[in-house]
Amino acid sequence: MLNFLKGAFSEQDGTPSFSRIGSGILIGFSCGWITAVVHFTHAIPDVATLAGLGALIGVPYGLNKFAKNQ
Repeated sequence: MLNFLKGAFSEQDGTPSFSRIGSGILIGFSCGWITAVVHFTHAIPDVATLAGLGALIGVPYGLNKFAKNQ
């Protein structure tokens, strides 16, 4: 399990990937936030909120990959 996590958060050459680690942290935060919203409001957030969270999670990773290809 530890090897899987190390590989999931590292680049192909084995160096840690900030974009992958950052995305993992944002995914954890977003899941916790949505859980808290549903717990306190008893309603699922609307599509725009979920799309915004998707962008929050995906954009840093995409920008890092784009910058490396330039």
